[in-house]
Amino acid sequence: MFQVTVVPRAEHTLTELETAVDQVIQKFLAEGPTAEELQKAKAGLELGFLRGLESNLGKANQLISGAVFYGNPGQFSVDYQKTLAVTAADVKRVANQYLSRSRIVLSVVPKGKKDQASKATESEAVSVVIENRRGGK
Repeated sequence: MFQVTVVPRAEHTLTELETAVDQVIQKFLAEGPTAEELQKAKAGLELGFLRGLESNLGKANQLISGAVFYGNPGQFSVDYQKTLAVTAADVKRVANQYLSRSRIVLSVVPKGKKDQASKATESEAVSVVIENRRGGK
């Protein structure tokens, strides 16, 4: 799943934001990530992986996940190397495979203010009622 979350400032509409996000995604699909963007993404993934190994629980989770899903407690090392081997061309190929399909755009607006939704005339109203239940009932 790929998710983009944007919050508008008062002077911009949700339709303007959706259009801007679409432009960024279209540029990404056409050009792929820059070398700097790819390096930053890899560094962030590497940092998250290493921070996850700081605790005994994190180490145990890595080992058990590899053992259960791959039959290899050391699978984290294989996955880590695969992550480092990803190229900009790989990212562009996969982005074009998955990000060019249909999608859902969710506009959260005040009740009764459907006109504030992105592309309001094309929007469908959905309401969710959450009951406050206590004690597991």
